[in-house]
Amino acid sequence: MASIYETDHGRLLLLYPRGHQILFQNMGNEPFRHSTVLSSDYFRDFDSILYKETIHYIYQNTKHQLMVNTLSTGQRTLYQTEPSGEPVISSPQLILFQQNLLLFYFLYHPMEQQFTAHAVFPYHPERSLILSDAFTECPSLLFFEKKKHLHIELSVSDREEVLLLSPDLQIKKIPSFHAVSKEMNPRAEKASLKDKIDQKDKTNQKEQLNQMKQELTTARETISEQTREIKRLHSVIQSAVRQYNDLMQVASQYRDEAVKWHNKFVN
Repeated sequence: MASIYETDHGRLLLLYPRGHQILFQNMGNEPFRHSTVLSSDYFRDFDSILYKETIHYIYQNTKHQLMVNTLSTGQRTLYQTEPSGEPVISSPQLILFQQNLLLFYFLYHPMEQQFTAHAVFPYHPERSLILSDAFTECPSLLFFEKKKHLHIELSVSDREEVLLLSPDLQIKKIPSFHAVSKEMNPRAEKASLKDKIDQKDKTNQKEQLNQMKQELTTARETISEQTREIKRLHSVIQSAVRQYNDLMQVASQYRDEAVKWHNKFVN
């Protein structure tokens, strides 16, 4: 999938994988010039993000290493995992939180046949977090920010965990939407909550659950709008490429005609 960025001057910057390469193109004064090869060992899992006015991109290479590179003054590798004989890393994502760049990914352990979730600070690789206990299948990963805390939701078919990352980068586990909903079930209330919490506590839990669901819906709508904008920019680029090909075809015809006239008068 391609990543498109727009500069303050309206120029489009394009990053995209093709084959085993990751390519970069500055659609500025020369919109049809050749792309620059950033990496030639691409395997899968391309993603990018803008952080401190610099494009950062990640990918898994042919040695099954997870690479984090920047496009500041030339290309620079910030972080990379150890090589592996087989792909053991999946679902890497770059996230911005409290002016920090975080890398999230899942690591597969073939002997145990389990997945563990990890978070790394590429600018401070010595600081890393193991987010949860192991999963027997690779979970889906969802983020949203609330009250200066980053909520991290990991879910599989029969299990869901929600983790809370504080502004001082401390992590703790909190009840998931599924768990809260279960506690609010009337039958469960009669069985276990009647003597444990008062009506005020239950009301607060419902309000918090509704607010979290509304914020999740807003986040999904924002992602949908960004996806539509990327598709629009992609259409603009495709149109420009078609116009360029048409111009090249016309120029080729003029050149052939000029050669004919030259040969006619010279000979």
